Amino acid sequence: MHNLTKQRGAAIIVALFVTSLVAIAAIAMIERLRINVRSTELIVNNVQANLLAKGSLAWAMEQLNMDMRQQKPNQLIDLTPIQSPVNQVENARVSSTIFDAQGRFNLNNLSSPNTQEDFVRLIVAAYPKIGAVGARSIATAVSNWMTAGAINNAIDDYYAKAAPPYLAPHRLMASVSELRLVKGVTAELYAALAPYVTALPEVTPININNASVPVLMSLSPTLTLSAAQTIYAKTKQAPFPTIQSFQQFDVIKNNPVPANKITVNSNYFLVKSSVKVGQQEFVLYTLLQRTMDKGKPTETIRWQSKGTL
Repeated sequence: MHNLTKQRGAAIIVALFVTSLVAIAAIAMIERLRINVRSTELIVNNVQANLLAKGSLAWAMEQLNMDMRQQKPNQLIDLTPIQSPVNQVENARVSSTIFDAQGRFNLNNLSSPNTQEDFVRLIVAAYPKIGAVGARSIATAVSNWMTAGAINNAIDDYYAKAAPPYLAPHRLMASVSELRLVKGVTAELYAALAPYVTALPEVTPININNASVPVLMSLSPTLTLSAAQTIYAKTKQAPFPTIQSFQQFDVIKNNPVPANKITVNSNYFLVKSSVKVGQQEFVLYTLLQRTMDKGKPTETIRWQSKGTL
């Protein structure tokens, strides 16, 4: 009888052990299924967001095309930023904003040596504590970064001793984020400059109507903060329709700006497409170039980036 009781006890223990194993396996399978379902949901949302962002980009291209087709003499073509309507598509919210990429300082303009002082003024305006000497050091390093065949032993040694080591590409920047690799550009300096700079695929003039105060200050060595603020306020009230009207503005008469540095008509635009699907948010950045082909405007995608510039 005693042995029978022991056997029954052992059987109960084995049964409980097996039941525990089955329960653990079931919980693991349920958790794995939950993860797989969530992963599939994220993938589906990402695909949906990409399609919706591209649809919103089509709106931006048509908007820029229409602006050019409907332009009138002595009037501004594009009054940016241009905000699209917010569209609700099933469980997603979609919107896009068109920014004038030429309203920022084009880092690739530094491939021309005579623009270095312009960049120095921008750095000092955006990050005053660096000072003119420090700003010139940064401008020299950025120019070296993109100038073919440029040699600077001090700068080259800095890159060679980095961890991991790298080389300056000596070509135009493909992205603003490259600036972070340039000797002397700290995270703090990069954060200060990021709102005011861009990297376009060619040398471009600055659109005065969409330039910020620090970018306006880069245009002339005599343009003070107060003068730049006056110009900025004027562009928000009544944008300059032509370069001539800008040069005739009283502030500019006292602080001349070379005509080849500026424009009122832009060719490059940055489109930020935002899509929210459920609790997930997606952002697609697109650089568009608008050109004229046989008298008709054409928009071309130059690059796209998800989530960041």
